[in-house]
Amino acid sequence: MAYQEVPGDNWDYDSIADLMLVDLQINNRTRQVIMHAPKDGFFYVLDRVTGELISADPITKVSWASGIDMKTGKPNVNKGAFYRTDAVVVKPGPSGGHVWQPWTYSPLTGLVNFPGTEIGPDGVTGNVLYAWDPIARKERWRVAGGGAGAFAGGSLSTAGNLVFSSVNDRLIAYRADTGEKLTEVALGTTQMGPPISFTIDGKQYIAVTSAQGTPAGAGGGGRGEAGGGAAAPARPAHLLVLTLDGKAPLPGTAASN
Repeated sequence: MAYQEVPGDNWDYDSIADLMLVDLQINNRTRQVIMHAPKDGFFYVLDRVTGELISADPITKVSWASGIDMKTGKPNVNKGAFYRTDAVVVKPGPSGGHVWQPWTYSPLTGLVNFPGTEIGPDGVTGNVLYAWDPIARKERWRVAGGGAGAFAGGSLSTAGNLVFSSVNDRLIAYRADTGEKLTEVALGTTQMGPPISFTIDGKQYIAVTSAQGTPAGAGGGGRGEAGGGAAAPARPAHLLVLTLDGKAPLPGTAASN
């Protein structure tokens, strides 16, 4: 069984996003599905037993295709999306709808959370954290700063109605059902992996990997820098573990010396 989302791909819409396996109640029937939110800008739900395409809906502005033919599973490609010697504007752009960053599904809310891109009225592309309802086939909420760029780690959903998003040098927590921003922690260096959650003796922790690089806002040539000024010493890579009553300073800060 195979399904090709973009046959004869001319736009670098490689399907490198993770596949997600869940069981969903669709039309009063339990379906064992595969969900996928790739670069081409559509959110796909397929029956992983039969291979049937259940739904395919745009998650951002899409101009390369007018939609997906539900009988054949093939995209209805717009003629204006093809190019030879003349430039054309094709949406989504190179960053796609969603690329490689890890994404999560919460059985609590029934929502899928993933970092993606959106193109505003002024044509500027921005990073966004999406909350998508795969059963209702629509967006429930989105917030700016979802971390779809090169230095972003993805999302984490928890049983406490929280969604964490790691974006460059920040860890941000939202209400999973509404998207309300609850807290934001500046970690100082770029996060290169998704946050994870675990408990020890009943206490919950959130851990993120921090890449080696220059502290955010300092000059120098490391990752996470704001640019300009004299070079600052690079911090080594770290595994940072946070908890609600944590008191230890971040590595590399003056208080930790």
